[in-house]
Amino acid sequence: RRAFAAGLEWSAHSTQYAIPEHVGQAILQGVSDARSFVCNVSRSVIGDCLERYGGGADVYALNITADADTLRQRLASRGRESAAEVSKRVARAKEREPKGDHVIHIRNEATPEEGVDMLVAALTGELRYSLWLVPSAGSETAAAAGRLIGELAQHHDVAPFRPHITLGKTFTGDQAEALARAKQVAATIEKLYINFSGVGHEDHKFRCLYLSVDASPALEAAHRTAVEIMHGSATSAKGYAPHLSLLYAALPEAERAAAANTIGAKAVPGFQCGELALVMTFGSSHQCW
Repeated sequence: RRAFAAGLEWSAHSTQYAIPEHVGQAILQGVSDARSFVCNVSRSVIGDCLERYGGGADVYALNITADADTLRQRLASRGRESAAEVSKRVARAKEREPKGDHVIHIRNEATPEEGVDMLVAALTGELRYSLWLVPSAGSETAAAAGRLIGELAQHHDVAPFRPHITLGKTFTGDQAEALARAKQVAATIEKLYINFSGVGHEDHKFRCLYLSVDASPALEAAHRTAVEIMHGSATSAKGYAPHLSLLYAALPEAERAAAANTIGAKAVPGFQCGELALVMTFGSSHQCW
């Protein structure tokens, strides 16, 4: 403190930290020159960062994390805390995670190389996003589809995922742009009813096993609207085959067919779609989405 005037300061674990005022001024000057900066700060000063720098720049909080089970396993492997202390620490960290449109969550649950790729894409505004139609949490459809996805994932030793139907092709860009376009889509399309028509499987990880969706005129119109808004053109809207994936895996055809035969199209009821989710779908490790 005696050595410099602190622009941002905080304390943690009996230690004081700061971003000096002269560094803050350099950041402001660099922002005006269209440069990017990365600062390692406490979550307690994110609001101060937004207030100080958000007037002339896009300010994001990059939250590098993992799910609670993964965090508990990693902390337990260090052997520094008891199981109760680990659980309490993870619960506290999850409760205090930053939230909001300015937060980019990086789920560091794949290889170190994939984690680095996600981090670089976030810093350069080149993450990939998708629009998902999802059943409301707590609904009969969400429960039935979630249960089926979970059982299949456990049987084939892969990660489960949230039940969804992809509405438009993936979009690459910065988060502010992706959010703005997603909100425009949500405000434009009409309410949709989703009805399942059969069970399918393909030699493709993300279409290994799925429920086919009736491509109603309203759903096809919503897809065209999403593509036009997210990509600026409807030329890539052809060949839309809506579906709700049940398993992400690489399986032989005979195994896929056997699994499909055990599932009926009515295993998951149709639903009135009331939620459109913008999901970061960068990379092939879907547990990081």
